[in-house]
Amino acid sequence: MPWLAVLLVLMWAIRGYAQNAASTPRRVLDLDGKGSYVELPPNIFGKLSEATVEGWVKWDSTGYFPRFWNFGGTQASQEVGLVEDGTDLLFGFSRGSGELGGFRVLNSIRLGEWYHVAAVSGKGGMKLYLNGSLAALGGLTGSFDTITSNVRNCIGLNTWKDGGGRRNQEAKMQVAEFRVWSVARTEGEIRSALNRSLTGSEPGLFGLWNFENVENGLAKDSGPNRFHGQMKGNARTATAQLPVLPESGPTMSALELDGHGSYLELPPNIFTNLTQATVEGWVKWSRFGHYSRFFDFGARGNGMAVNNQDSVANLTFHLYAPANAMHFVRARGILRTNEWCHVAAVTGPQGMKLYVNGRLAAADGFSGSFAAITKREGSFFGHSAWSLPTDADEDFQGQMGELRVWGVART
Repeated sequence: MPWLAVLLVLMWAIRGYAQNAASTPRRVLDLDGKGSYVELPPNIFGKLSEATVEGWVKWDSTGYFPRFWNFGGTQASQEVGLVEDGTDLLFGFSRGSGELGGFRVLNSIRLGEWYHVAAVSGKGGMKLYLNGSLAALGGLTGSFDTITSNVRNCIGLNTWKDGGGRRNQEAKMQVAEFRVWSVARTEGEIRSALNRSLTGSEPGLFGLWNFENVENGLAKDSGPNRFHGQMKGNARTATAQLPVLPESGPTMSALELDGHGSYLELPPNIFTNLTQATVEGWVKWSRFGHYSRFFDFGARGNGMAVNNQDSVANLTFHLYAPANAMHFVRARGILRTNEWCHVAAVTGPQGMKLYVNGRLAAADGFSGSFAAITKREGSFFGHSAWSLPTDADEDFQGQMGELRVWGVART
């Protein structure tokens, strides 16, 4: 297979939650973004040499560095939250001795949707799991026992003091089934309990705040230590349905591309006579390179491609036909790094259509397809057919699976 540039095959679980599936209604913590939060007792985590902090969270608004949770104080804490006013998910770790660690998962959160987030720390380093799948790892080793201060432990509040700039702001949000473990849980262990309400007696469980039992302003800890939290401001409970995440996902063979000269090249001229077509597949960007391609068939100024726009989360489908006549559609802000999505690009008599996760995201009336492309210099997955040095298009970094080309315009 001489057209295969680099192909690294691995088994990968496509893990997303079933949008239409919901659990039994639960009591959840409801915070209004106006100074409401839950404060746990001080100094309760200081002896933990490894830990897993996990729970369900739904942000309905952003703020300025709003926290899911924050245990510790300024530059001496662990915290999970959003970065600035955006939708990047942050896992931060600072010991109080000048050591700062952590990472963010870019464009990983959509407002109004429930997510399960688990942050693991210990001798194996920091790991952040999103909806049961590893999203990022690295940073500092150790856990709460290496932090110099553990005076404030809050759910929904940023405990860092203002640094003279903008004031830290809370967000309107809901939280459910909040847990702290005294062990570094594995991905399999995290996934196995995603959809279950715990009893409080599970081995390794340190604290459980499920908001089913709130009395006299106290959010009761159903775990072994009974570290009850205080409801602050307008914090209250509400009823909500959480999505049901699969405890194990389907697997497929996936193409893994490193963004540095690895891609899949198909034989030349294989789509020449198609007057209508559908190109589809599962795609997961690890990062948004400069116009990094899902696919590109043709040549510079005369071809068909789907790619992220610039280095951001917009998805663009363009067709140059005839040469240098561009027709394109764009779905703004629809992509997320480290998240699988299904992309389908349709061409033919009914126009150009771009589908994301089975739903129409953008459309244009141009009725051309592969037959309108006259320059057929390359057919690539993960690589640009635009070859001039000034184009500066970057190769795709991430994974792809179930790549298909149809000779019909699928609906």
